[in-house]
Amino acid sequence: MRRLGGKPKEGRGISRAAAAILMFALFLISAAALEAYRCAHGFITVRYRIGSEKLTAPVRVAMLSDLHESEFGPGNADLIEAVRGLSPDLILCVGDMASRGATERDLEVPVHLLRELCRIAPVYVSPGNHEADYVKVKGVGVYRAYERAGAVLLDRRFEDLVINGQRIRLGGIFGYCFPYGQSSEAFAASSAGRFLSSFEDTDSFKLLMCHKPTDYCLESEKEYFLDPDVDLVLSGHTHGGLWRLPFVGTPFLPQQGFFPKLDHGQKQVGGAVMIIGAGLGHKSLLFRLFDPCELVLIELAPIE
Repeated sequence: MRRLGGKPKEGRGISRAAAAILMFALFLISAAALEAYRCAHGFITVRYRIGSEKLTAPVRVAMLSDLHESEFGPGNADLIEAVRGLSPDLILCVGDMASRGATERDLEVPVHLLRELCRIAPVYVSPGNHEADYVKVKGVGVYRAYERAGAVLLDRRFEDLVINGQRIRLGGIFGYCFPYGQSSEAFAASSAGRFLSSFEDTDSFKLLMCHKPTDYCLESEKEYFLDPDVDLVLSGHTHGGLWRLPFVGTPFLPQQGFFPKLDHGQKQVGGAVMIIGAGLGHKSLLFRLFDPCELVLIELAPIE
């Protein structure tokens, strides 16, 4: 007679455990897939308030970055309406509105968006690494297209603005703001060094568009950080970390390494406040996870 031992029960236990693990894994995969879909088919509006003793009245700034020819609704209608609903005094596009490999047809997406945004408020654009790469291969056509749409391009240039009675010096730069790979003297004599020196020379509120946050300050090169006299730095480039883990944050970014500090959100970098937007691009094969696309509104306000 065959005895009923414990092995069959153990086998059933293992089967149940394997099934539970499989069900849990399927749940995680499904949740991640739904989250990735959500991140690829919409955007959120993130709001910041920055106080300054240099201001006596509020100024509303809408910030976009890293569009990479993505669209939200036909002709970006959803994005345009969202920006209009914010009633901004100023609209700033902080780089990579187009991709390095963009065709003439691809460029129609950011150009149309810029044209429509110019109907809402003055629009200023600073270059990103994709526009810089585009220019190296195809020339400055991408910049001319932005300007024909009505936007003002700021690349190592600044303009002095008066908005709601507030004096704001707005500048844009693509490239390092500190002597990375060169002497301090060589940097001071470079176009970036001369731009920063001129940009700092004002009592106005100083707002700098700098696409890559690590171009403004890089942890591994902190000894060379010049801490420019800037009030607010707006950056993008990181796409918010692309993959953000709940309760953990961004696990890795190129150039910054594991658990980067300059990945997303509001940071204090030297004497400046830095805001790093998560961007609006969602067409990449590197899908976003727990990292929705962002339209950013910044209210510059007097300190009460």
